[in-house]
Amino acid sequence: MKKRTLYLALSIIMLLFSMAPAMAASTRASDYISRYSSDVKVLSDSEIAIWFSIYGTDEMDCLGAEKISIYENLGNRWRMVELFERGDTGMSETDTYHFQNVKYFSGEPGTEYKISIVLFAESGSGYDSRTRTHYITA
Repeated sequence: MKKRTLYLALSIIMLLFSMAPAMAASTRASDYISRYSSDVKVLSDSEIAIWFSIYGTDEMDCLGAEKISIYENLGNRWRMVELFERGDTGMSETDTYHFQNVKYFSGEPGTEYKISIVLFAESGSGYDSRTRTHYITA
């Protein structure tokens, strides 16, 4: 009985140690993106603040938001009302590990918006992106 318990305990320990490298590797979003996040808030006068943050796994050639697409709900469909792109002011930065910013959009009171944010990291060895989508009523 004691041998059986010992073998079981050793088996569990070996299993946990073999899983550790896989678990450690999964903390990154990708080979280029360490972590990323975004949020949206309604400010006074129905102004919407769109916050985003992204960390590269190393210093990146370019890091930030590839695009932010803002759609208004028209009942049975979404219509794009604003688009911020990578080259616009405050969307990305070069030669950095981390980039964050806030973009603003003037919404109409009571209107529902869908905001799609594509975050990216680019280096000489490659590119990757992640998309976050938020829904908010101004």
